[in-house]
Amino acid sequence: MFNSNALQWVIAFILIGYVIYNAYRSIKVFGKYKKLSAEFKRNHTCETYGFHMYMVYLLLVFAALCLLLGYLTGNVFAAPKDQLFYYRLAYVGLAIVFVGQFFESMARRTILFAEDGMFYVDTFYRFRMITSYEEKQGSISRQSRVLIGGDEIVLPHAMAVEIQNRESAWKAAKKAGYGKTFIDERGDTITDDHLFINRLARIKTIDIIPNDPETGFPPTWHTIHDNMDHIDKNTLKAVGQTVLEVIYNEK
Repeated sequence: MFNSNALQWVIAFILIGYVIYNAYRSIKVFGKYKKLSAEFKRNHTCETYGFHMYMVYLLLVFAALCLLLGYLTGNVFAAPKDQLFYYRLAYVGLAIVFVGQFFESMARRTILFAEDGMFYVDTFYRFRMITSYEEKQGSISRQSRVLIGGDEIVLPHAMAVEIQNRESAWKAAKKAGYGKTFIDERGDTITDDHLFINRLARIKTIDIIPNDPETGFPPTWHTIHDNMDHIDKNTLKAVGQTVLEVIYNEK
């Protein structure tokens, strides 16, 4: 006769093994993202865009709560002694799931925007590679499918809108005939005022600044020489007309 307790142990360890394997895969995604995104930042002027990152950190809170409940079960909360191990195993399994989701979400809810494209998870996509956006209703919230470079990326709708806005600004510059001003080349990473307006005020903002190959900023930036003598009317015209192109033609 087959031992039912032995069967429960086998099922329990198969389930926990599956959970650990999936968490390992999620951590591998994050590890690859960290390595490749660091390399991308070294070679590009870019801005980090994170979508609702507080929700990502809530996953760690949920993981800690599961471990706490596992500890309290049997010590504070009553539970059958013959089932106590399985209760605690279930809570540990849930905690591992939340930890895995935390690491993968750190990669999948972050976009590094460069002037001519974006880095997402482990790939750099140029805006000109985008072929279409398709909005769809997810099980909980709105999502969008972005077809880009032969890949299909499913994102929260707000992230897809952000990509579309950045792409529109780049296309507007090309259309207005200022491709030589908005050049298609790599630069260094940069943190400027727009970053905090996006993150804290939640006002959609992009940064259009000159790029110096050596410093990132022009030599007069934030110095006493940053005055009217160093303003180029042609540059102002290029930027102004590009911004107007985006404003008046954006749907």
